[in-house]
Amino acid sequence: MLAEADAVALVDEVNAATGADLVLRGIAAQGGTGGAVFVQWPDGRQGVVTPSVAPLAALQQQADLMILARSRGIAVPEYQLVVPLAERRVIVQERVPGEVKRLDVAKLETMIEVNEQFADLLADRSDVPVPMLLLRHERGCGPLETHSARSRRLLDCVREVGEVEMHGTDLVHADLNHTNVLFDDDGTLTGVIDWDLSTARGDRHFGLVKMRYILQWEAPDPVVLARLDEILEDLIEPDTLRAYWAHWGLRLVDWSISHFGPREIDLHLELAESRLLARRG
Repeated sequence: MLAEADAVALVDEVNAATGADLVLRGIAAQGGTGGAVFVQWPDGRQGVVTPSVAPLAALQQQADLMILARSRGIAVPEYQLVVPLAERRVIVQERVPGEVKRLDVAKLETMIEVNEQFADLLADRSDVPVPMLLLRHERGCGPLETHSARSRRLLDCVREVGEVEMHGTDLVHADLNHTNVLFDDDGTLTGVIDWDLSTARGDRHFGLVKMRYILQWEAPDPVVLARLDEILEDLIEPDTLRAYWAHWGLRLVDWSISHFGPREIDLHLELAESRLLARRG
């Protein structure tokens, strides 16, 4: 969460660069890289200002994709401004109504329905990159190599999956988890947010596997976990699911080793092992 002085400085910097005359209205408790702040335009529109480390061209592409998704009736925010500043880029986007809610089965099913709307949305956008699966890549391998015999065994399982490439023409939210989906008090989904560094072209189901890992971390209702497992097995072909599972296992175990303690590391190791070791026998 940004300090108030930093939030004021951020809005002042955007106003100086654009003449937008945004007024600071609050600081988000959660947000993207560097935090996010709530602002109001002179005409009364509500916005969210978020710093980004993404290249300017990538942010401009994301803005185009949000327009495309909105034209198909999908609940995503409008990018109101993409601002290049001296040392960073900033997104000013529509403030979507609603808030993050505790996930239950009904909300999970709604998220899946919205994710299905991303199918073939990028059939004419071959310029949008496809995520690279980290299966035999060196990125993320170092911490698993040195942490423990258990993490090295998992790394061997990941490497055994082989060379797999993602295919597809869907819009992909690579960080599609319940903290990036807003609902109103009636349980209606009002927006899929936080696309920065998460927008890709390929298989729309890819992000659902990461959501499974994130949910394990937060220990929700076991019924929700069981339903998501059923959905993954219904929607994703077994070898593809194994590849996605290995990719996210590598990414998130690496992240846990680098940033957290034994409990969090064990949670992600256990989940990664649940599919990769079972198949290995």
